[in-house]
Amino acid sequence: METQSEHKNKHRTMNFEQYASDGNRFINEVALELETDHNRAARITRAVLHAIRDRIPPSDAVQFAQGLPMALKAIFIDRYDISKTPIVIRNKEEFIEFVRGKDGLAAVTDFPDRESVINALKAVFFVLEFNMSIGQVEQIKKMLNIELLSLIE
Repeated sequence: METQSEHKNKHRTMNFEQYASDGNRFINEVALELETDHNRAARITRAVLHAIRDRIPPSDAVQFAQGLPMALKAIFIDRYDISKTPIVIRNKEEFIEFVRGKDGLAAVTDFPDRESVINALKAVFFVLEFNMSIGQVEQIKKMLNIELLSLIE
């Protein structure tokens, strides 16, 4: 008969407290980069992740999501409609507006001007690079054209 500890070792445990902690740490790092509060950083992170997700092919989006902390995977996939992706955007200003649009009504305060969107993109990518393998983030960057890439580097 299998003991409880043997059973646990056979199956991966679901540690929701750890998932939340990892997600909060990520958002707090974005907040620190942007010198803002946790809630605003969470909305900004969601807007940036959704804009990137919808800009790349679905198979690449799913592969990218695998490297995210579990709580951010949920944010990344939330309201994802693969039938409408990838959205072709090659112009900086169009992409800035696309990111802003992903924030809904909060965009007025979260992204008051184009510089705030650029700073958000840079901050989220900085934290992504710190928390994911460089290869995963670089793969996403390669999918952006040079004009869009210039927004985050």
